Amino acid sequence: MISLPNSPAIRSDDFRSPRRRIGRARALVARVAWASFGLLPLVPAVARAQDGGPPGSGTGDYRKATLAAVGDVGRGRRLFEDEKRTRCATCHAVGGRGPTIGPDLAGLGGGRAGAGEILDAILEPSAKIHPDYAATSVALKSGRVVQGLLRPVGDLEVEVVTSAAESVPLARSDIEEQTPSRVSLMPAGLHEALTPGEMADLLAYLGSLEPPRSGTLREAISPGDIPRAIDPVAFRSILDGAAPFQRPVWFGPLPGQPGTSVVVEMQSSRIWLLEDGGARRSLFADVLGETTPGGLTGLTSVAFHPDFARNGRYFLKMHTLRSDGPFAVQVVERRAAADRRGDSGEPSRLILRIPVVTEIHNGGHLAFGPDGFLYVGMGDTGPQGDPRGHAQDLATLLGKLSRIDVDHAEGGRSYAIPADNPFRGQPAARPEIWSLGFREPWRFSFDPPTGDLWVGDVGQGLYEEVTIVRSGENHGWNVLEGYRPFSDRFARPDTRYVPPVFAYHHRVGVSVTGGFVYRGRKNPALLGKYIFGDYETRRVWALEQHDRAITSIVEIGRAPERIASFGLDSEGEIYVVGTDRGGIYRIDAATANLASAAPPVELAPTARRGPVSWKRTEAQPAPDWYREGFDDSSWTDAPGGFGTPGTPGAVVRSEWRTRDIWLRREVTLPDAVPSVLALVVHHDEDAEIYLNGVLAARLQGFVPDYEEVPISPEARITLKPGKNFMAVHCHQNSGGQYIDVGVLRHAGPILSPR
Repeated sequence: MISLPNSPAIRSDDFRSPRRRIGRARALVARVAWASFGLLPLVPAVARAQDGGPPGSGTGDYRKATLAAVGDVGRGRRLFEDEKRTRCATCHAVGGRGPTIGPDLAGLGGGRAGAGEILDAILEPSAKIHPDYAATSVALKSGRVVQGLLRPVGDLEVEVVTSAAESVPLARSDIEEQTPSRVSLMPAGLHEALTPGEMADLLAYLGSLEPPRSGTLREAISPGDIPRAIDPVAFRSILDGAAPFQRPVWFGPLPGQPGTSVVVEMQSSRIWLLEDGGARRSLFADVLGETTPGGLTGLTSVAFHPDFARNGRYFLKMHTLRSDGPFAVQVVERRAAADRRGDSGEPSRLILRIPVVTEIHNGGHLAFGPDGFLYVGMGDTGPQGDPRGHAQDLATLLGKLSRIDVDHAEGGRSYAIPADNPFRGQPAARPEIWSLGFREPWRFSFDPPTGDLWVGDVGQGLYEEVTIVRSGENHGWNVLEGYRPFSDRFARPDTRYVPPVFAYHHRVGVSVTGGFVYRGRKNPALLGKYIFGDYETRRVWALEQHDRAITSIVEIGRAPERIASFGLDSEGEIYVVGTDRGGIYRIDAATANLASAAPPVELAPTARRGPVSWKRTEAQPAPDWYREGFDDSSWTDAPGGFGTPGTPGAVVRSEWRTRDIWLRREVTLPDAVPSVLALVVHHDEDAEIYLNGVLAARLQGFVPDYEEVPISPEARITLKPGKNFMAVHCHQNSGGQYIDVGVLRHAGPILSPR
C-alpha cells in the first residue's frame, strides 16, 4: 500500500498522549515502529527491505539502478495489474475504480511526486502512513492480537482487514483494547519481485497517472492553477516573547469582553484566555478528565451562547472517555463563573452523544448560527471511503451538519428540534440533520451579512472542498469527491448533489482548513473574501464568489506553521492557529497587493524537476570550501536531492545518512539577471547556503516541503549573468534528513513566512 507523497502523515508526536497499556498488547506495541516524518526506527520487516533487493546489493544500489533506468508506461501498467507479481491492483484504486485498502493513485504523476519519492514509499512503506490507512492493533480478551484496517460490520461486530485477501471478523464484546499501529499493511520487500528495470516501468506508469483538467476556475489540479499575490499578507505573531500553546486548534473572542480571546488546546483539553494582545493568559477551563486526548481526539471546539454575557452558558465538542462505553463524540454544556472569565466548576451537562466508528473524521466544530441555533459538524468517522455510507444515511448524524435548539428541550432530549429543520417528521431520518453528504467538515463558519454557511470539507484521496451549505442539501460524499465521481454504491436515483464552490487536487494541498469571510476594518483588501487554507502545505487563499460560483481566487501567503484553524477576534480580524509550534498569528494585509503575480520560474532547478548534478562530500573540507575557486575535483558527482527515504516532501535522488554533507554546483543565470530572485530550499535540518562565496541564507530546523527563502543583500549583489557558484552545508541533528537548493525568478516579492 503506497502512502501518497505530500499526504498528511502520522507523526510520532501525534501518539504521545497518555494511554493505558494492557499486558497482552505491550509486546506488540514494543515491536511496532513510530510512523513519523523524521523518527524512523522501523520494524524489522522494513529494516530487512533496506538489505533486500537483488542478490549482492542493498536497496541503495537497487534504488540507484532503478532511477537510472528508463521506464516504459505500457509495461508498467501491465505490472501494476499483475496481482501475482506486484499486488498493486489488489489494494489501490485508480480514479475511483478498484479497492480502497490503500489510497487512490489517480493524479500521482504529472509532477506531484517524483519517481524517487514514489520508490521510497515502496521501499520503506512504514516510514510515512496516511492517517486514513493507518492500521490498528486490536488486543482481544483471549490474549490474541490482530493488526489491520478496522472496519465496522454492524453495531456488534467489526472486521480487521489484515491483507488484500484476508479479513478477520470480531465481536466488539471480545475486544479489550485498540491502539494505533505504526506499521503499514503494505509489506516490505515488494521490490524483490522486480528487477530495477521493471520497477522503473512501474514508476513510469504511476508517474503517468494525471487527473483530467476541468479548465474552469472552480477546480485547481496543480499549484500553478491558483495565482499568487504580487505582495503577500504578513502573519503577525501575537505571542512574541510568550510561551507557545500545546497543539491549539481553536481561537475566537470571549463575548462581552472586548480585546479578550480564547484558545483551545485539543490534547491538553484546556481553554485559555488571552489578553493585552496576547501578552497575558489565564486558564479558563480544564476538561481533561472528561475526554480522551490523542493525536486525533480530545477537545476540538467551543461555542459561546449568543447570550453568554448574561447567562454564562458555553458548549464544548469533545471525545468521550474510553471507560464510558463505546467511543463517541459528545456535545456538553458548561457554565462560566459570575465574572465570565473562567469556568464555574459545575459539572458538564450532556447535550448530544454521537457514537463513532473510528478515531478519524469526527468533525471538530460547533457554532451558533445567526438564527440562535447550535450547528454541529460531524464527519463520516471512516474508515476510508465511508464503506457504510454514513454520509448518505439519514438515520445517522455521521457525515452531517446538525442544527439543534439548546434553549428548549423536548422528547426526552436535552435540546429541541427547530420547527424548520428540513428532515423533521420524515420517517427514518434524524430530525437534527440540517444538511448531509460530508466527509470531514473540520471547520465551518457563518458570514453574518449574508447568512452564508461556509464549510471546509476534508477530502479522501484526491480532492479538498470548500462549499456553501443550505438547508436540506446533499453535498455528495461518498458518491462524489469534489466534482468527480467516487462511488455509486450509495447513490440514489433522482438525488441532487450540490457541488462545492471550489475544489483543489492533492497536488495543491491535502487537507483543507475552513476559514472566514473577512468583515473587519483593518484590511480592506480582504473585505468580502473567504479566507481559508491547507493544513499541510500552509497555503492561504482568498476566494470570492457570486451565487456559489467562484469568481476569483488568489494565494495570499504561506502560514508560518501548519494550519489547525482560523479564528476571529472581537473586531473581526482573522488569525491563523498553528499546530507545529503552537503559535497564533494575525493576518495583516496592510501592505499586501492581492493582484495576481506571474508564476515563479526555477532558473537553477531543484531535484523536483529531474536530476541535477552536484559535487558532494561527507568529509570535513578545507575552510574555504564555499569559495568560487575552491578545488572540488576530489568530491563525488551525484544528482541533487540528498537525504533519507521517507523524509516528507523530499525527492531523494542520492542517499545521505551521515551527520554532515557539503555540496557545490554551478548555477547559470540569464544575460539579464532578474530583479527578484529567491532561493527555493528543502532542508532537514540546519543549512548554510553560499552564492559566489558569500552567505546567502542560514536556516535552522526543518521544513516539510520546499520553501522560498530570500537571498541576503550581500549575496544578491554578487550574482551576474552566466556562471555563478552555489555551495551548501547541511547538518542533521536527529530523525530524517534532506537538502536540496535551487534559485527562483519572481515577478513579485517572495512568499516566505521567515
